[in-house]
Amino acid sequence: MLLGGLGALLLMAKKKGDAEAEDIEPEILDSVEEGEAIEEEEKSGQRPPAPKPDTKPGKIPGDPPNMSGHPWGYNAVFFPNSLIVRANLRNHLGHTFPLIDEPPPPAQMKGFQALYNTLTGPKFPGVLHNDGIAGKHTLNALERFIVFKDEALAQL
Repeated sequence: MLLGGLGALLLMAKKKGDAEAEDIEPEILDSVEEGEAIEEEEKSGQRPPAPKPDTKPGKIPGDPPNMSGHPWGYNAVFFPNSLIVRANLRNHLGHTFPLIDEPPPPAQMKGFQALYNTLTGPKFPGVLHNDGIAGKHTLNALERFIVFKDEALAQL
């Protein structure tokens, strides 16, 4: 099974298909929109690009792929609100912050972003900005990390 227990429960609860806009918590949308606004400012030259880690041999440059193909650029069914993002960080990465419906603390997001960037390669394509924001690229990377972890555990 590709998804862990929490992901499977989410999918069963959301069998309707794609998430409706009203089903997505504003904090997640704000975080994703903030990340998109930063990207637009970087592209237009209004903001200098955020530093990305050095791309070393074996690392795949670019952004982590949207595995779900969801039109919002990240799996809005798997990550419908900030509480679920926090729960996944706790369950899969061992973070101990409270389970409340607020964006994850930037320090923990930076920690995950740095971890993902050390793993970047064929199984973990793309390089994340280490900005502490749970934007769409970070959520795509978190989804890939969870799927890979669950697949590895299933083979044990």
